[in-house]
Order: sequence, then structure tokens, then C-alpha cells
Amino acid sequence: MIFVLNFLIAYFLTNIIEFVPIHLILKSDFKKEIVGLLKINTITLPVVWIVLAFFFNENYFAMFVIVELLVIVAETLLVKKIFKKQLKESFLISVAMNIPSALIGFFLL
Repeated sequence: MIFVLNFLIAYFLTNIIEFVPIHLILKSDFKKEIVGLLKINTITLPVVWIVLAFFFNENYFAMFVIVELLVIVAETLLVKKIFKKQLKESFLISVAMNIPSALIGFFLL
């Protein structure tokens, strides 16, 4: 039960944190940004939590970095598809979204 509650808190905080850069960069329809971001994080955040849960006691920092890099790649492709952006811009958006949320997430653990 605690795992689920912590996940929901992380999901909520991740979406709030990542909305700021996505909104500042895209400057598009507010609702479209929120729905797109929710889709992206609904796909990627559970994977991050599951993978990190398995490796929590085994070199957590290295796994955290690897997983976050993989998330940037996956979210680049999702941003490209959902927001119809070029690959380079999608990558920059993904990095801008994930650096703050990853840092805050890491230090909250």
C-alpha cells in the first residue's frame, strides 16, 4: 500500500515539475500540454519505478542514471509523436523536463 501511495505522489509531483518546462518551451494549448504530459508519464514513470525498485540496494546511483538516460530517449520519441515536433526539439524538451524531475526525485529518496 505504501508503494502505491508513494508512486501516486511521485506521479503527481513529476507531472507538476515537468509541466513547467514543457509549457515554457511549447507555449501551446494548455489542455493539450497536460494531456500529452500525462500520457508520457503514464507510460514511463511506472517503468522507472519498477526497474529502480529491483535495484534499490544494488548500486542505486548507477541504475538511476542509466534509467533516467533511457527515459530521456523514450520520452524524446513520445514528445515527437504526441506534440508533432522534430527529433532535436523533442530531445531538448525531454532533457528540460527530466533534469529537474530526476534531480528532485533523487534527493527526495
